[in-house]
Amino acid sequence: MWNKTLTTDRKPTPAREPTVPRGRLFASLLVAIVALGAAFGGAYDVLQRVTEGSREELRSQSLLSEVLYARSDMSDVQSAQRGYVLTGDSGQLAAYRMARARLASRLSRAQALAASRPEDQRTLESILKLINERLDAAQALIDARVSSDPETLRTQVQQGRDEILTARLRIELKEFQDAQDRRLLEADHSLVSLTGTARLAWGGVVVIVTLGSLLAFAYLYRQATSRRRAEVELRRTIGEQERVLFEVSAMSTMMELLHICRSQSEANHVIGEVLPQLLPSVSGGLYVMRPSKGALELQFSWGEGAMTKIFAPDECWALRRSRTHLVERTQSAIMCRHIEHTQEGCLCAPLVGHGEVLGVLHLASTEKHRVSPDVLRLAGVLAEQLSLALGNLRLQETLRSRSERDPLTDLYNRRHLELSAERELARATRHGHALSFVMLDVDHFKLFNDTHGHDAGDAVLREVAHVLKRHTRTEDIACRYGGEEFLMVLPGCPLEDAYQKAEAIREAIAQLRVSSGGAILSRVTASLGIACCPQHGERMDELIRAADAALYKAKAAGRNQIVATSAPGDVMLFEPQESSVA
Repeated sequence: MWNKTLTTDRKPTPAREPTVPRGRLFASLLVAIVALGAAFGGAYDVLQRVTEGSREELRSQSLLSEVLYARSDMSDVQSAQRGYVLTGDSGQLAAYRMARARLASRLSRAQALAASRPEDQRTLESILKLINERLDAAQALIDARVSSDPETLRTQVQQGRDEILTARLRIELKEFQDAQDRRLLEADHSLVSLTGTARLAWGGVVVIVTLGSLLAFAYLYRQATSRRRAEVELRRTIGEQERVLFEVSAMSTMMELLHICRSQSEANHVIGEVLPQLLPSVSGGLYVMRPSKGALELQFSWGEGAMTKIFAPDECWALRRSRTHLVERTQSAIMCRHIEHTQEGCLCAPLVGHGEVLGVLHLASTEKHRVSPDVLRLAGVLAEQLSLALGNLRLQETLRSRSERDPLTDLYNRRHLELSAERELARATRHGHALSFVMLDVDHFKLFNDTHGHDAGDAVLREVAHVLKRHTRTEDIACRYGGEEFLMVLPGCPLEDAYQKAEAIREAIAQLRVSSGGAILSRVTASLGIACCPQHGERMDELIRAADAALYKAKAAGRNQIVATSAPGDVMLFEPQESSVA
C-alpha cells in the first residue's frame, strides 16, 4: 500500500526543450543564404565595375600623359630643327635626333595604350599622320642644310609647309586632350557613383551578416537557455526520484525489520534509526499507548526541542479527530495540549489499528524548517505503516503473552518456566552464579474453594500473584506451577538472600485481606520451600524436586513457614512465632 503512495506506474517524463519547426527553420536559413548571396553578388559586380572604371581611367590618364609628352618632344624636335637650320650647329643636330627618338618611343607607348579603344586609336592615327608629315618636313630641312643646298632650303622655308603642319597638329592634339579630359571627368563621375553603390552593397552585406549573426546568437542563446532549464528540471526530477527511491528503500527495510521484532524496545530501536533519516528537516517523536496506564509514553525522539514524556489521549487533537492534525503558530488553530510552547507548530498523526489507539507520530516544526507538503505526505504514509507494524507487534505480544502466561494470575505458565529456567541454569553454571528455586503453596486452599466457591479461590490466587509481582525483580521468573502452587526462579540469588525474599513474600501474603462476593475471606497464609544450585542439585528437575520436598516439609511442620531443604538433619530456616500464627 505504501508503495502505491510513494511511487506511480508512470515513469517521470523529462522536460522537453522548446524546438523550432524544421520547415520554418530551413526556410529561414534558405532566405538568409539567398539574401546573403545576392548581396555578395551585387557587391562583387559593383567592385568589378569600379575596378574596371579605375583601370580605364588610369589608361586614359596614361594615354593623355604620353600624348602631352609627345607634344613636348615634338616641340623639342622643331626647336632643334630650327636651331640647326639657322646655325648649322652639330649640337642642335644631336638634340634633334634625340628628340625624335624620344618622340618615337612616346608614340609607340601611346599606340599600345590606345589599342583597346577604337575611337582613341583612330584619333591617335590621325595625330601620328600629322606628326609624321611634320617630321618628314623637318627632316627635309635638315637634309637640305646638311647638303648645303640653299635653293632647296629656301624653297622649303618659303613654302611654310612646316608651319601649316604644326598648326594642324596643335589643333588635333588640343581636340584629343579635350576629349580625354571629358572622358576622365565622366569616368570620375561614374567612379563616384559606383563607389557609392559599392558602399551600399557592402553595407547591405554587413547588415545582413550582422542580422544573421544576431538571429543565430538569439537562436543559440534560446537553445542554451532552454537546455539549461531542461537540465535544471532534469536534476530536480532525478533528485526527487532518488529521494523517493531512498524513502521506499528505507521504509521497506524498516517494515521488514519491524515484522521480525519481538518487543516494543526492538521496534523503537529500528524506528528510531529510520525516521530521522526520512524526516531530517523536522524534529519529532514516537508515542505508544500503554493500556495499563491509560496514557501515551514517549519511546524516542530526534531533532531539536523537548518532547512531553507522557500525556493522556484526550490531550491530542489528532486522536480526538482520528486524523492528522497540522497546526502552525501563524495560523488561527487549536494546539494540542501536549505540545511544548517552544515549538513553532506541530503535526500529529494518529496510529490506529483495528479500531484501537496504538500511538501518535509527532513532528515539530521550527522557524527555519516548516512542515512542507512532502513532510506531510510522508508523515501520512509513515503513520499508516507504523500503525500496521505496531498493531502486528501488539498482536504478537498478546499471542505470546497468552502462550506464556497464566490467564488467571497473569504470571508466567509452566511452559515458559521450563524454557527460561533451563536458560538461567545454564548461565549460572557457566558463570558460577547462585540460582535459587522457591516453591510456594497456599495453605488450606481447598477449604477456600469448598467454603466460599471457586470465585473466592480465584481471588486468592490473583492476590497471591500480585504479591509475587511486587516482590520479584525484572530478571526473576515467577510462574503458576499448577493449582495453588507457584514457583519462583531467582538468578544470582544465594540461599540466604532467597530466604530473605521468601520471608518478605510470606509476611505480605499473611497480611492480605481478600474479599469475594462482598464478604471478607479468612486469613490467607502460604508455605515455601527453597532449593539452591549447586547445593541441592545442578539440573532443573533436581532443584524443583528439592524445593517441592522442602515445601512439603514446611507444610508438615505446621504451614505458614519456610524450609530450605528436605534432607534429614537439615536446619529449618524459619519457624513461626506465636504472634505470626495468631
